Amino acid sequence: MDASTFRKIHPGEKSIISPGCEVLLERQAMNDAVDIIRSEIADVQHIVQEQCWLEGERRGYPVTRHDPVIQRRVADIILNGAGAFLRRKYCGSAH
Repeated sequence: MDASTFRKIHPGEKSIISPGCEVLLERQAMNDAVDIIRSEIADVQHIVQEQCWLEGERRGYPVTRHDPVIQRRVADIILNGAGAFLRRKYCGSAH
């Protein structure tokens, strides 16, 4: 179950789900997302370590994960496909 399962209620339209139930459904969707993110942390940490090593080799001195080049590169890797790959790996489909 994910947040996209629920459609938005338009102004003037009555919900068929009670407000308390809507909150529970939203909370469950958030818990599912948190579980997926937690399962991806080790893989993201590995990507960060690899990028630090590669950039350190290029520069000739150690580079930390806080370096802006590393942060940009890791974000690019995640946004350009690794994120979808990790979601498929941990939950069976890309959301």
